[in-house]
Amino acid sequence: LVFLNLNFVCINEKMKELVVMRLNGYSIHKTKAYIYRDNIVLSIIGSIIGLFSGYFLALRIFRIQEPDCAHYIVYPDLPSILIALSVLISFQLVTNVIALRKIDKIKPSDINLM
Repeated sequence: LVFLNLNFVCINEKMKELVVMRLNGYSIHKTKAYIYRDNIVLSIIGSIIGLFSGYFLALRIFRIQEPDCAHYIVYPDLPSILIALSVLISFQLVTNVIALRKIDKIKPSDINLM
């Protein structure tokens, strides 16, 4: 829901730019590609930062909670990372499809509303 809300905010903030793009002859497909690029770059940056910060946060929490007589194995394996990334990518794709339906409704005559 947070990512969907951020997509809606991004589209609403760029509405003037999107209408100007439509006035200059850009197709709906090119207008959507403009928003897709922003979403993909932000998703990749957020995924990388989230994976690293989540790993170090989990490592710190496990080290605080483990008893003195035992040590937990806290190193992630490749399948768990791939599963987390696949879930993340699927959620991002679904939210992009939902949010980008709003671009289909943009008309060049909407410039008067801005």
